[in-house]
Order: sequence, then structure tokens, then C-alpha cells
Amino acid sequence: MRKLIFTKGTLPALDYFTEQFCAACEQNGWEYTVAEMGKPLTEQVFASWVTSGEPCLAVIFNNVGLWLKMGDRNFWEQHHVPVVNILVDHPRAFYRYLEEPLQDLTFCCIDRNHVEFVRKFYPAADVVFLPHGGNREGELIPWAERPIDILLLSSCQAKPELYLIDRLPDQGASFYQMVIPALREQDSVTSEAAVQAYLAQTGQEDFPLEKYLNESYAFTCENHARRFYKKNLLRAFSEAGLSVEVYGEHWDDENETYGPGIRLHGRIPARDCNALMPQAKFALNAMPWFRDGSHERVFNAMCNGAIPVTDESLYFREILTEGENALFYDRKHPEAVTARIKALLARPDDGARMAENGRVFAEENATWEVRLKEILELAERERTF
Repeated sequence: MRKLIFTKGTLPALDYFTEQFCAACEQNGWEYTVAEMGKPLTEQVFASWVTSGEPCLAVIFNNVGLWLKMGDRNFWEQHHVPVVNILVDHPRAFYRYLEEPLQDLTFCCIDRNHVEFVRKFYPAADVVFLPHGGNREGELIPWAERPIDILLLSSCQAKPELYLIDRLPDQGASFYQMVIPALREQDSVTSEAAVQAYLAQTGQEDFPLEKYLNESYAFTCENHARRFYKKNLLRAFSEAGLSVEVYGEHWDDENETYGPGIRLHGRIPARDCNALMPQAKFALNAMPWFRDGSHERVFNAMCNGAIPVTDESLYFREILTEGENALFYDRKHPEAVTARIKALLARPDDGARMAENGRVFAEENATWEVRLKEILELAERERTF
């Protein structure tokens, strides 16, 4: 088996994921090291492994360390080190690396729509589907004794500015007027499908323009829709009189007021977020615009014995069972799930059974250790690593 190289040093949330891979290596006896970004190559173990010809595999998140150079050449490519690059955000954010990918580089996307997006717009890139993982952080508290009824670990999107689009005849006015309402009104549609529909309706079907709009402006449209749905979600829980602890920003940035059960806290680090999970009965999740993918918040909730309450994705509907190990809500009518939550709070034995079902499922199928094993199995199958 190749020695494993992970990277850290640019974003605490990604570093936290990397730490779960390191823990999995310790658990399984796999040899690994961590490349610390910002430190000279000559001071790091991974560089000596690679330059001495040791067979290695680099596993990174969101391009962290992909750009390392030795002289004027890419370090990994120069030494024929295969790299698995897990993109936990939409791949459009990394388009420069997808256009002309390194040799022996595999991109992993956490949404199956993202995989198709890469195959359509960046056909030179090798891409596979790999969902998020979860992990336990601390000792489990019996479900009925948990002090937090509902935990929401997410910032709301700040209201994004609508930038002028010089490549469009009206500088983007009709683009925003059509795409943003399309996402609000058809909440299962992807932003790339909404962009494509806009171009077809306005007679501007052009592949380079479609690619450009997806890379540069689709995110803004998504954020408008996400902000709209998230504010509605929290209002629905407030009006139902439920108790929700919210850790994140921008929930009251337009002087919104919520009922006394909604307690707003500031943003906290990823590790601290997950440390709160064992104290919560329910973990409320609002998906990014991932319509056929995953999010670690759902798996973290399950691993820590909290019941995930999430909006839908095709992938989550495929692997999770409503009422058995998770609760789903309709983004347009989130108030409907509040009655289910109240019923389980009133019947703690039923809530505890659902939480335990989720914990068992996640620990067997959806931890970061499971994901690392899937990466290693992929490497063995492909035999290009």
C-alpha cells in the first residue's frame, strides 16, 4: 500500500476533515504524514518520501496543496505522485484547475450533478462521486437527556450584490430576473439547469457563454435562493414555538425578529460545531444548492446521536429513510415537519430509537474513515495510483 499524504493549513474546516483521515490511518495502521502549507518543503517528511521514490498517494480537499512546486514544475506531477482532490464545494470554484488538470489527478465531487457538470464543461478532468463523511466528537448523551432540542449549525447567506454581466446585452438584468425566481419557484432545479433554460428562452444558446455564466454568476443566484429558503425555515420553527440554538451569521442582518425560542449565537469553528452535536436531540440542516449530493452536517448529526432534519437531495432520499433514521422537510413548506418534531419530543423513546438507527447507519456507511477506504479501493481498482 502506498504511503498517504494529507494537506493542512489554509482553512480550519478542511483541516478538521483532514484530521479525521489521520485518525482513520491511526486506527487501521496505515502510514501517513501531513503536508503543512506555508512550511518549506525541505523541512517536511512528505517531501523526503516523494523525492526518495517512496510510492505515495496524496489526498487533499479543495485544492489545498495542489499548487506546490519544486523549481518551476508542479511537485506532484514532477514526481508522478497521484492526487485525489476532494471538492466539497461546487466544482465551478476550481475551474482553472479543471481546465488543464495535472497528470494522475482525480477529482471527487460530493454531488452527482457536480460530476456531470465537470464532465460537460471540463472533459479533460477525471472525476468521480464521493459523498461527505461524518465523525463522532465526544461522548454520547442519552437522547432524552440532551439539553438542546434543535441545533442549527449554519450561517445564512449574506444578501449578495448583483454584478453587471458585460457579456450579456442588458448587462445581466434579464438573467437575474429569470434565474433567481426559477430557483425559488422550482427548488429542485440546479442552477446550471436554470442557466441553460435562460439561454434557451432568450435565444443565446452558446457553450462558452453557458460555461462563463456558470463559473462566474450562478453562485450569486443560488445565494439569493438559499437566503430566501433559510429565512423561511427559521421563521417556520419560530412560529411553531420550537427551541432552536443557531450558530452562524446573517440570520438577523435585516433586523429580522424571531420568537423567544430562537437563540442566535455567533459563528464557531468546525470542531466546536461538532462538539455540540452530542448535546442536541435534532440537528437542523439547510442544504447548499446540492440537489443530488450530501453534506457533512447530516452525517455528523447521525454519528453523534442526533436526528437529522434536512431538506431533500436525490442522494439523501436514496440512502436515508424518512421516520426511521432521518426527517425530511419540504423547502417550500418547512412548517410541516415541526409537528413531527413536537411529537418525537413528546415521545422520547421513539426519538431515541430513530437517533440510534441513524447512528448505526452512519457509523457503518458514512464516516470519513469509510470514505478513505473507498478512496483506497478506487485506487486499487483503477491501478493508476
